[in-house]
Amino acid sequence: MKDIRKPGFFGEAVHFKNRSMLREVLTAFLLFFIGTFMGALIQTPVMMVYFLTDKEYLNMISSGRIDNQTIMEMVSKMPNWVVALTLCGTAGTLIATIFYYKVIEKRSLLSLGFQKKRAAGFYLFGMLLGTCFLGCCYLSGSVMGIYRIDFSMTGEKAVPVILLFFVGYMIQGLAEEVLCRGFLFVVLTKKYPVFYALILSSLFYALLHGFHNNVSILAYINLILFGGLMGLLFLRFENIWLVGAFHGICDFILTNVFGMKESGLEADEFLFSVQTAENSDVLHGGKYGLTGGLLLTIVLVFAILLLLVGMYHRQMIIPIEENFVQEEKEEVAPVLLEYREFKRVDLEREKPEPYPPIGKVEEMNERILREEKETSTVFDRDYFKD
Repeated sequence: MKDIRKPGFFGEAVHFKNRSMLREVLTAFLLFFIGTFMGALIQTPVMMVYFLTDKEYLNMISSGRIDNQTIMEMVSKMPNWVVALTLCGTAGTLIATIFYYKVIEKRSLLSLGFQKKRAAGFYLFGMLLGTCFLGCCYLSGSVMGIYRIDFSMTGEKAVPVILLFFVGYMIQGLAEEVLCRGFLFVVLTKKYPVFYALILSSLFYALLHGFHNNVSILAYINLILFGGLMGLLFLRFENIWLVGAFHGICDFILTNVFGMKESGLEADEFLFSVQTAENSDVLHGGKYGLTGGLLLTIVLVFAILLLLVGMYHRQMIIPIEENFVQEEKEEVAPVLLEYREFKRVDLEREKPEPYPPIGKVEEMNERILREEKETSTVFDRDYFKD
């Protein structure tokens, strides 16, 4: 049976407690809800400014007559700048996940996929890939007669608000990828093959987005496929910056560049206008938007197959046993050397606490060897050995 080669930084998950799949999934859900609550705290000042500058709300407060129906109508009619700022509240999920990883689990950000080297380059490359991906969707739809794009700009006056939406969507994309791919996907590979962990994390991602109105079975399938595509990109490039940028730019272009529906929600401020053909809801998604359409399914399947072929040629598709053999080597890596005979420590009997990160083993051995050399004398048997 074949599997996908596990990136080196995934190995850090091997050295932590052996938890069940259910516990890891529940932890991810808990981080999501905590992040949502933190996001609400971030959004509160913005909502207060909005309400306190509304004359109808001030009159209602001064008269002492609180009408919940009126408040709900005010919320539904929030100006776009308020909606864009509340979108930035998804930073709460990002903060909660990183805090849990660094402070509670005491793991490195590298194991979440935060590569320091060429981070900006990977981020821009992710934006380029996401733009090309959506471009393929719109181009295919235009050829099939599903979409008609009016390239005359209609939202020039709303550019500042659109830029604010851009920031919000980029934060949201990174936050969701850090939670679903950087955290859940990585920890699931401790007990399961990479391919199974990819499917499980994609199902989790679909569940987070499956509570919107007008969601269909096809929309669920597309959400799972999109999660699978993000997971494969994460494995291929070993970088969370890239997949976060890909995710964020897709949402932004979909809603605020071409004015399409995203998960049943429709933007009021966008640069161009895309009209959908009648009697083709199955292809373009109807009320749910592109995510609920068969066109996206076709493009996602093609992108996943293309990526898998590329990974196969890079020898990233390997027998499933090789991933577990690599884990066994990591678990029994020579961490300390006993005396001058340089024997490996039995890690089951004498496991150092805390366990050294992957990549530090050789450095520790070199240091121990150097210290042994410095404390030995010419009368020692192994003094002149390298």
